[in-house]
Amino acid sequence: MTTFQISTFTGSIQNQPIQLINARELHEVLQISTRFDTWIQRRIFEYNFAPNLDFIERSILGNRGFFKAETKEYHITLDMAKELCMLERSELGQQARRYFIQKEKEANALKQALPQTTVEISTDKYIELLETQNQLLKQAMKPQQYKLRLSTEEKSHILRLHQQGLSTSQIVQQSGRSESAVRTVIRENTAE
Repeated sequence: MTTFQISTFTGSIQNQPIQLINARELHEVLQISTRFDTWIQRRIFEYNFAPNLDFIERSILGNRGFFKAETKEYHITLDMAKELCMLERSELGQQARRYFIQKEKEANALKQALPQTTVEISTDKYIELLETQNQLLKQAMKPQQYKLRLSTEEKSHILRLHQQGLSTSQIVQQSGRSESAVRTVIRENTAE
């Protein structure tokens, strides 16, 4: 059996991670005499392979002498690669197909060996958690001393900030008191 030098990589199709290969590498391994661009386009058309489902098309600018030329690369799924290998009806195609099946088995075994990172909860429980989080956020936004009387130290701190030229909203942020409390302290002490 031939050893294949086709590298698989993880790509994304429809926002899902998936194993892909470069179709150009497959074309070389299968030793197909037809030009790559003609071969891949014909196979896509004849067998109804769907973009963003079976493959991703990428345009790459490369240098060819003095000119820049656009090259199209096709990153195909392992399923599409297996199908293309079958369609070639050659010994190399069969070996490559078995190679991809083995790669797929290895990837599936690795997936099963990894611990599950997601937790499933019911919709009701999720809503309950969101409501609890919302309440906690509201409580965190309110100062704990919201309705308590201002101490003399707090009043003098508010006045110092006012004398330094800070606006009422800036004083509210720094003191953790309501806007009406800050205005009252400023009004009572500037009227004297």
